[in-house]
Amino acid sequence: MGKRVFICVGHGGSDAGAVGHVVEKRVTLEISLAAKAELKRNGVVVGISRIRDEEDGLSKEVNMANAFGADVVIAVHANAGGGDGFEAYVQTNRYAGRSRSIARNIESRVVAMGQNSRGIKTKLGSHGDYYYWLRNVKAPTVLLEGFFVDTSDAYDFDTKAEQAALGKAYAHGILDYLGIRIDPLPFRDVAVNDYYHDAVQWALDKGITNGTSKDAFSPDEFCTRAQAVTMLYRMYGGGADAKPHGFDDVDATDYYDKAVRWAKEKGITNGVSDGSFAPDDVCTRGQVVTMLYRAAGSPAVVGKMPFEDVKADAYYAPAVQWAVSKGITRGTDATHFAPNKPCTRADMVTFLHRSHR
Repeated sequence: MGKRVFICVGHGGSDAGAVGHVVEKRVTLEISLAAKAELKRNGVVVGISRIRDEEDGLSKEVNMANAFGADVVIAVHANAGGGDGFEAYVQTNRYAGRSRSIARNIESRVVAMGQNSRGIKTKLGSHGDYYYWLRNVKAPTVLLEGFFVDTSDAYDFDTKAEQAALGKAYAHGILDYLGIRIDPLPFRDVAVNDYYHDAVQWALDKGITNGTSKDAFSPDEFCTRAQAVTMLYRMYGGGADAKPHGFDDVDATDYYDKAVRWAKEKGITNGVSDGSFAPDDVCTRGQVVTMLYRAAGSPAVVGKMPFEDVKADAYYAPAVQWAVSKGITRGTDATHFAPNKPCTRADMVTFLHRSHR
């Protein structure tokens, strides 16, 4: 069973929390959502008290945390009253040792990103721990004050990107405590549990794709014909410039021009019916496996077609049968391949990865 973390997002609704250069309830939400995303990306099951501006009340939030059955609970806050830096409050009850260990790991990550630390602290009241969260949550819990909203400290965390970076540092500290290796993939939208994770890592390592931005792969976006031939071209190592392809809709300055030249010369694609290449058109699953099949030399295929939606006379039928025999695809279910369904970027790199093994 996966590790479980619950995040309490400080304040919300009519309770703005501390107000200065920034507003605490907004800051805590950005920090918490970033922590949640990074934990999930690394295979952790995450619960969170709110994902929008709303007011739930402490007792309700504590009940949520206790019902969740977390291995770690963090309460995310920001500070006020004049000062500088991060500080963490830990439990003094039966969870004290684990609470302090979580805080130390998070503190280490926060300091590494350049934020000052005011230390790991305890605060007692008449009934034990002063803070309601630390006193009432039945799990190792820390209360995190990331920075001061009413001093110059806030200027280092007044953008969503800076707040997200702090949330990511919190997540990495938690992962360190849990003994979970941080996934080296830079893409926030690819989790270790996703079926295409290893394929994306392979494609990145091989220079086949760099994602759609520095931190996003966009696995659910549909793969265009330009993207498909470019990934295939890179997988096969590129090569010297091939002769002109003759497509009016592909310019020599386009990033995919060399790939289209190569694909045309190798007989991998002849464009679309009107003689153009249609680089921005979405690739179907049938088109993608056909490109893979042709790149492999169009080998002879034998055996029975398992998919009822792939007719024997379809242009992609031999390619689908070959892909099944090579373990490149198992279809969308036992009897369907969905050849006309748009191919996602996740499916594209998965097909490539499996064909390369």
